[in-house]
Order: sequence, then C-alpha cells, then structure tokens
Amino acid sequence: MSSISAKEMEEVEKFIKNGEYFEALKLIEIMRKWTNIEKYDILKLNLFQTTILQDLGRYKEGLKIIEETILESQKKRFTEIEFQAMLILSKLEIYTGRFKESLNTLLEIELKFESLLKDESIPYKTLRTRFLRLKGISNRATGENELARISFEESLKLAEELENEQEISKTLDRIAMNIHTQDTEEALKLLKRSLEIRKRLGNKYHIGQSLNRLGIVYLRKGMLDEALAYYNRSLEIAKLYDNKDFQAIVFMNLGTVYDGQGKLNKSLENYIKGLNLSREVDNKNMISASLYNISGIYRQRGELDKALEYQEECLEEFKILNYHNGIAASLYNIGLIYYNKGELDKSHNFLKRSLSLREEAKNHVGSANSSFHLIQLSLDRGLLEDAKYYLNKLEVISESIENVIIHQLHSIAEALLLKNSTRIPKRARAEETDEKSVKGGLCNYRGSA
Repeated sequence: MSSISAKEMEEVEKFIKNGEYFEALKLIEIMRKWTNIEKYDILKLNLFQTTILQDLGRYKEGLKIIEETILESQKKRFTEIEFQAMLILSKLEIYTGRFKESLNTLLEIELKFESLLKDESIPYKTLRTRFLRLKGISNRATGENELARISFEESLKLAEELENEQEISKTLDRIAMNIHTQDTEEALKLLKRSLEIRKRLGNKYHIGQSLNRLGIVYLRKGMLDEALAYYNRSLEIAKLYDNKDFQAIVFMNLGTVYDGQGKLNKSLENYIKGLNLSREVDNKNMISASLYNISGIYRQRGELDKALEYQEECLEEFKILNYHNGIAASLYNIGLIYYNKGELDKSHNFLKRSLSLREEAKNHVGSANSSFHLIQLSLDRGLLEDAKYYLNKLEVISESIENVIIHQLHSIAEALLLKNSTRIPKRARAEETDEKSVKGGLCNYRGSA
C-alpha cells in the first residue's frame, strides 16, 4: 500500500489556508487517482474536501462526503479522523440552519471524545477551540445567549494561547456578532482586529466574511452608506468563490440597507434574490430570514395579506428550526400586521406571546419593542391599566440599559399615555418632555425585530 506524504498533505493545507480552494480541489482530485492509496489518507482527503465545500457553500456535497467519512472512520477505528469529521458535520448543520442537530452532534462529541477534548497537545487544543466556537454559534442560534458567551470566550482564550491567528480571527468575528446589538463599538473593534489578521493571512473568503459582518454593525449604527460599501465588497468576494449561500446572505443585507433608504422595490428585489439562492442550497435559517424580511417590505407597502402570508410561512420555518428569537420576532410582526388590519384582539394575542418569549430570552431591545406596541394597542382598545402595566415594563428596560432607541420609545410612550390618563407615575417629569423631541422620535422610530 502506498500513502500520501506529509509534504503533499501540507501542500493541500497551504492552498486551503490561503483561500485557494479550486486549486486545492484539483490537487485532491489528482491524489484520489493515485493507485493503492491507504484508507486513512483517503479519509483525510475527505476532511480537506469537505472543509473547502463548506466555504464554497456546497453543503449537500459536503454532508454526503462527511457522513460517509464518519462511518468509514468508525469501521476502521480511526478516532482522530472521526473526531474531526464530526466537528465538520456540526458546522455543516449550522450552515444549513439545523442548530438543534448541531448541538446534538456536539454533545455526542463531548461524550465520545472527552479525553481528546482534554488533550493538551497543539492539534487537539486547536480542535477544542473549534468545538467551543461551534458550541457558541449553536447556543446563540437557539437563544442560549449566556452559554454562547462563555463558549466564545473560552474559544478565544485557547486560540490566543496557541497564537493561532486563523482561529483567533474566526472567534473574534463570532463574538462581535454575539454582542453587536448591545455594543456596536466593541463589535467594530473586534471585527477590525479580525479583518487585519485576515488581510495578513490572505484568505479572501475569510476577508469577505469580516467585510459582511462589518456591514451588519454599521447598519446597526444607522450608517447606511458605510454598510452598503462593505456589503458590496463582500458580495464581490462571494461571487468570486461562486458561493450561493454567502451571496444570499449579502443580498439579504443589501435589501435591509435599501429598506432603510426607503427604496422598497430595490429592497424586495434583493430579498427575493437571497430567498431563491437560499432555497437552492437548502439553508433553512436563511430561508426563514428572507421570508421574514420580504414580509416586512409588503407590510410597508400596505399589502397586508401578502405580508401575513410570508410571515406565517416564516414562523413555521422558525418553529422547525426551534429558533426562539426568530419565533418571537415572527409573532411580533404578525401582531403588527393584524394591528394594521384593524384586528386588535388578534394583534394583542401575538404581541403578548412575542413579549413573553423575549423576556424569557432577556432580549431587552425586542422586549422594548413588543411592550411599546402593546401600550399603543391597549390605548386603542381603551385599556388604560393595561397600557400602564406595559409602560412599567418599558420603563424598567429603559432604566436598566443604555440604548437611545429604547429611551425614545419610553419617552414617546409616556407622552401617549399622558393624553389618555392623569394618574400615571412620574407625570410631572413626563410633562417636561420636549414636544419637539417626542415628535422627532415618532418620525424616526421604525419597529425592529
């Protein structure tokens, strides 16, 4: 039996590290044609190939190969190969939006390879870094935000101990995405540090990921021109690799920018492009997100039945994914649609359910939005005590965190309630609210998930 030399394997690894994926695939294909290759080396080539297919967005191909690799490694008792293959399986499950399945795979890894996860050698510490990062991603997606934070921090600590810049940059990006809704400045700092590392390493695909995430944070800050520039640069890289999933993500983000600019037709066009590409690669998470955003555009255009149709489909997708934050956001939007349709009882039911889920997940921004609309709804229904109850919830959130939009919502809600009641707490302070700033807040406020 012949085997592939360590030097030849290193050549493949070098191509992958540099983002030269098509060159790596050609080399792998050539190696597969060699005669009498040992089974261990064939399975190792499978690991390289599926790593590349992940970054090219070819998930179905990757899943087929990695599942075969796991079975073969179990038969041959190649423990190291099986361990690495299961980590890749977990990542592919994340990329296809199957976060619950990913967590189950990670739990299986934890039980089956406990000793390897504790191994202090460099290769296994590197694999543990990836394991913790994958755990953080899946926990975040299923609403376990605190567990996600802990996993990401442990992953970064290990990567820094190893001085592994590629692993450092990957975890920095994930931490930034985990905190960007609460702390945009820190998220930008982390992403810019990651981008510097990635430019130095030279993998264009990874650079494109960081550019897209920088766009997300600039969009969160309301800096639409900056977000648009980062997204367009990211899209160029996604097209370079012919990664349909990555393109779908960027098209969705571009749609959000155009939505913010009031260009609803252009926004809808990009959202639909993203949805179609997501369906091609069967990324259920992105399908859900695209449906969610398309519904929002139809709602803004006043096409409420169409908006409701897309949002109900989105809700079902989020339920399949067991994505609690998504379920809460869909319930919230369905509540708004029924509010716009004048069906106030139905609106109250959905908004109340969204608030309950958001409070449970400690989603302060989401809870504030749900509370604010429940105040409006209660006033429309003539239920002043209910309005005061939700105002109290909004006030607690406003006083507990620094968030300009939440503070605006609280001021607006107080002003609205003052027009309907003379007995709310802190009336004197509310009467001092600058009428001009309240009107400005009403004009600038746009409901968000």
